[in-house]
Amino acid sequence: MSYTIDHATYRKDATLPLGSGYSARPSGVWPSSIIIHTTNNAKPTTFAFEAKYLQTSLRVSAHYIIGKAGEIAMILPPTLLAWHAGATLAAWKNARSIGIEHVVSVGEQWTRVQHAALDSLMMTLLAQHRINSVMVETHRRVAVPGPNIRKHDPEGWDDASFYAWRNALGVHTVTAGPHGAIAQEDRRPGALAA
Repeated sequence: MSYTIDHATYRKDATLPLGSGYSARPSGVWPSSIIIHTTNNAKPTTFAFEAKYLQTSLRVSAHYIIGKAGEIAMILPPTLLAWHAGATLAAWKNARSIGIEHVVSVGEQWTRVQHAALDSLMMTLLAQHRINSVMVETHRRVAVPGPNIRKHDPEGWDDASFYAWRNALGVHTVTAGPHGAIAQEDRRPGALAA
């Protein structure tokens, strides 16, 4: 199944100015990590409600949001800095990370199609931004102070399952080649060698 990213309906930068839940990335700083979030509401909500909230909030944002039916919307392009993580470890600060929000409330589980949509988006983002899959983390792991103290998301995804998924992504930056080119190796089981 292929997943389409809605690049227009919920774009924050098309409706609100810089300083409204997002800003410009510092000069020369590009995304080098990805943080996985969930909405963590007390009650179940809808994709449209959460996407609209991220689009209109003056205090927070994300780059993408993924719904339970596999909907993917871009809230901000990764070239902009989304205010999604708060205080984090250095490598996952907003200036260096892409934030992906998922519609999962407290006590809910992820759907299969939601995971599949994330897989599709991740393969695109890892390749486009040359991000090593070990730089994909949960919000709870990178939020300071310490794991599981300030943040608990992603809801419904335990650490063992998350790291098994992350390891299976299989695209790892391995070497810098001639002229600074990045070579990548696909380590997924059954992947063909280049």
